[in-house]
Amino acid sequence: MARITIKYSPIGTVEIKVDEGETFSSLLKKCETTFQEDLSNIIGVKNGQVVKHDDLISDSDDIVIFPALSGG
Repeated sequence: MARITIKYSPIGTVEIKVDEGETFSSLLKKCETTFQEDLSNIIGVKNGQVVKHDDLISDSDDIVIFPALSGG
């Protein structure tokens, strides 16, 4: 079991437990349940690098999630 620190500005900072080998996508599903928010349109940064939904999450990763913005 790994502990991941999640920073999400509307909620703050929380620690979530995940299984080794979980993907960022599965972590987001846990966050949606924990935060009770739809996180389908977010951008994730893991340890300072943009993360893809199929990237693996490791113990002690620092993850920041931001709402995706668009415009012209």
